[in-house]
Amino acid sequence: MKRSLFKSVLFLALPVISNTYAQKTLIQVLDKGDHAPLPHVLFYANAKAIATSDAHGSVTLPNTISDSVTVVKEDYYDTIINLRQLNADQIFLRKIGTTQLTEVVVLKRNIQDILDQVYAHATSLKNINFPKYIHTFNVLSTRSDTLLFMNNRLCFVKGKGCFIEQEHQIISHFTLENNIPVFDLDHFKISFNNNFTHANSPINSLELLYVARYRDEFVYTISEDDGLYKVSFTPQRSNKSYPYSGYIMIDKEDLGVYEFSAQISSGQNYKRNLALHDEILNFQILNESSYIRYEKNENGNYDLVKYAYDCGLKALNGHFKNAVFVNKCRKEPTPDFDASSCVLFNVMTYAKK
Repeated sequence: MKRSLFKSVLFLALPVISNTYAQKTLIQVLDKGDHAPLPHVLFYANAKAIATSDAHGSVTLPNTISDSVTVVKEDYYDTIINLRQLNADQIFLRKIGTTQLTEVVVLKRNIQDILDQVYAHATSLKNINFPKYIHTFNVLSTRSDTLLFMNNRLCFVKGKGCFIEQEHQIISHFTLENNIPVFDLDHFKISFNNNFTHANSPINSLELLYVARYRDEFVYTISEDDGLYKVSFTPQRSNKSYPYSGYIMIDKEDLGVYEFSAQISSGQNYKRNLALHDEILNFQILNESSYIRYEKNENGNYDLVKYAYDCGLKALNGHFKNAVFVNKCRKEPTPDFDASSCVLFNVMTYAKK
């Protein structure tokens, strides 16, 4: 079965009002579903960032720009807007959705061979296309402090590395110690069990590798429709470190992954710890979720649609006792852009070269 999951540039039909665009500079960006205002939306023209929406989703665009702008927002399809046809003061963006099975049949077959192939695909990445242009949104914060922030488009050049735009400020209050980020907050050091820089490949999920490999830690069930397997999983009672529940959508023809979703149920008293210098830091997991979605293209390979990770941790000891740390990361392909003015960027250190 061939599925129409392909990510495409979205052109929106907007309500027409009497004023022309030249008379309209203030625009509000809204969710197409619930009409909620969208902050941190990036606007690009001629490969340059020209504006960012505020907390109310409002943005003022200069009148002397190109005929079209590219609108970029995490969790949403990137959108190209033709300004000559824009006769409204609102833009609606469509959220990237999940895959639904049309007909579910629970199977009694052995699941080990399917998970073997899932793990093999996730480690080799041979059937997955690496996007050249990608939008990354990543923030790590606590209280009123931001330890890490990025909202940028990146360009990956084979043999040369990653290049990043210079327009947007990057916050990176950390240094690497044995390749582990150690953050500086109020002149005290803190680190985490997870690497919140998300320096791993933008086309893979570490949580997917864990679920597919450590099978004694989970209970699996499998169902299907006419083109997909759905492998659902729940944690064994003994699994206290990574007690994920969720599912994997798998193509029945080549056993490639369409979609992966995993989360830790809130309200459970799950904890993690790590050693930092001479201290053991203990954290309670308030929430954690991981999501990745691909689309199968006409060549039979898989293109990234969305990578998402969310986590909330509460410090149980040390200088930051009772502080809550929140991380949100998104990686999504974005339309091609002129990267000639971009600079080389180290995804491990968040430093421009």
